[in-house]
Amino acid sequence: MNARLHTCTQRGATLVELVMVIVILSVASVALMDQFVNASKSYQIDEQVQTATQLAQECAEHILATRRTQDYDTAIASNCDALPVVAGYATNVAPTACATSPPCTEITVTVTQGVTTRASVVFMLGDY
Repeated sequence: MNARLHTCTQRGATLVELVMVIVILSVASVALMDQFVNASKSYQIDEQVQTATQLAQECAEHILATRRTQDYDTAIASNCDALPVVAGYATNVAPTACATSPPCTEITVTVTQGVTTRASVVFMLGDY
């Protein structure tokens, strides 16, 4: 009798292989999702810094415009209270007399959000 030998060829994947693929994909997806969460937080911080920078520049422009339209002493005393308030942000203006030139003031405009300083602008204002 001729006995036919049946050869087994493997077709498809075993259950163990499928479980291993699922585990590997799960670990990889957790790492990717963590990156998406970090990107979202970074985007929010960047947006807050951009808003604070715009507010600081707006305040500096307001002080410079006050100097052009009124006088030096009024500009130094300006604290940007006339500008619109953006919720969550506080603007602080700190004038300091220049050490080298008496008719000069260094003005620092700082914008904070809560207790975090988000932006700062420093410029010189001269009395000419």
